[in-house]
Amino acid sequence: MPKKTAVILVEKLLKVFVDKNGRRPRILLSSTEIIEKQDDLHKLAIQFSDLGFDVDFAPTFEDTNHLVKQAIENDVHSIHLVVPAEEKINPIEDIEAALIKNDQLNILVTAIETKKLKDSYVTEAITLLKALQN
Repeated sequence: MPKKTAVILVEKLLKVFVDKNGRRPRILLSSTEIIEKQDDLHKLAIQFSDLGFDVDFAPTFEDTNHLVKQAIENDVHSIHLVVPAEEKINPIEDIEAALIKNDQLNILVTAIETKKLKDSYVTEAITLLKALQN
């Protein structure tokens, strides 16, 4: 899908989301990478914000409970975790379990590999918005 067409689709999906929920989608962005590699995370946050999302940052992911607590306090719709491709442990299941424990089944948890960040933010936004519509 051409980028311009994809951006138009994001705009339409955002309008549907806002009409249904009364506010823009809010995501909590975190990374499992060390601080020196956070530039990509900041760029992703700016790109999501430019598309119409409200974006919160979590510190580099270390503790599931702290991340879930921040997501609940910030009233986010989704936790979006950036992970390196070579990472063997994916903490999504732990995060989802912590959300269930805190009776927060409405918060979606997603992940994207670092190497896919450069050109995929519009596609990620579309996927995220479609998932949030359900």
